[in-house]
Amino acid sequence: MGIYTSPLISISPEDLYIDPIILPVSGMQDQVNY
Repeated sequence: MGIYTSPLISISPEDLYIDPIILPVSGMQDQVNY
């Protein structure tokens, strides 16, 4: 969702920089759940 949320809500370098950081974290949590 992060990839789609950032560009739609606001196109700014800060948002694009934070997104990649949040995505891997949520991905790691998903792996832990499985």
